Amino acid sequence: MTTAALGAPRIDSSPIPGSRMGHGFSGTGSVGELVTFAGAVAASVLLLVLSADLALAQSVGGAGLEPIDNAAKQLERFLRGPFAKTVMAIAIALTGYVCATGRAPWFWFGLCIIACALIFGAPKIVEFFSQGAN
Repeated sequence: MTTAALGAPRIDSSPIPGSRMGHGFSGTGSVGELVTFAGAVAASVLLLVLSADLALAQSVGGAGLEPIDNAAKQLERFLRGPFAKTVMAIAIALTGYVCATGRAPWFWFGLCIIACALIFGAPKIVEFFSQGAN
């Protein structure tokens, strides 16, 4: 700890004594520090590359994506199930009331209707566009 010109204590926040930037590479450009820094970066990259084969060892076919597919189907069922229908009916009613009393523009009500149509009509929309791809 050093003292500033006005006598207020100044705390050196550097974790390494003598380091101006708070880490081992001070940025002065000395060859020894640069080699040490480059070696640390190279070791980190090598460790990442060698550990990547564990992540890439999964099957690439449909069996590897089965958990993601199941989660997506469950989310789709939730978004179009009875709970979602109840929430959307309440949303349409509340948005209509707020717009009718002048507290919100009618544009919001239109957006609410369009959102409901997109959520409940999504399978038909996807089917329409995927028929052209076959």
